[in-house]
Amino acid sequence: MLQQLNNLPPWAKAIFVFLMVVAGIGGFQFLETNSQTSTGSMSVQLSPSLKEINILIRDRNNQKAIESVNIMIISDGPPVSKMTDRNGYVKIEIPERKTVEVTLQKNGYKTVTESLNLETDPNTTRTLYMDLENP
Repeated sequence: MLQQLNNLPPWAKAIFVFLMVVAGIGGFQFLETNSQTSTGSMSVQLSPSLKEINILIRDRNNQKAIESVNIMIISDGPPVSKMTDRNGYVKIEIPERKTVEVTLQKNGYKTVTESLNLETDPNTTRTLYMDLENP
């Protein structure tokens, strides 16, 4: 095969090299744009890494957990909203960020908005406090 390539005229060698380069670049771009994980006949797009945030909500006066607090986390993208359980706890997964804004709302309590730095103590359950509207 190499002997046959050596016998080709220079213009044919140039066309051959050009076609090989174009095919190589095209194949590389195809692989790059289709970087998906395949499972059987189904393709799944790789998602950004998620960050788990654990939050505990307490009443500032009596330190008791507050259930059914609406927690809204605002970062890049759409807000994520969840409710605390009867222990005042919630676990939320969001795309990984350095900081997020958290808004706490519950009837009878003042609305709280705080900024959380997710890089400091990333595996810690964060405790946030709410105050009654009319103590």
